[in-house]
Amino acid sequence: MSTSDDQQAVIIYLRLSDDQFGAEGESFALYDVEEALGEAVKRAGELDGHEIGGGFFTVYVYGSNADAMLQTIARVLARHTPKPGSYVLLRRGPPGSSSQRFELPLTLH
Repeated sequence: MSTSDDQQAVIIYLRLSDDQFGAEGESFALYDVEEALGEAVKRAGELDGHEIGGGFFTVYVYGSNADAMLQTIARVLARHTPKPGSYVLLRRGPPGSSSQRFELPLTLH
């Protein structure tokens, strides 16, 4: 049984080269980013997969501390160069809670 404490989320929206599914092979390169994100957040949360479409490669990460997950994710994303228009949503509560948006690249303090 899950509680609101383990339903916080960081959702990463990596912009693709068009408004649909990106250029041929583009999303395949982002699987490496997704794998690195999943490995990095193991202590703070769990990667729950991705979706491709609408011009984004979207990665879902859930756990009990969205801020800690965001710090970890920021380090991974700093090693990659997301396209302009990429962003992250940080949700500090269960589904339906308000989200905070951060443009990529992240500039966290």
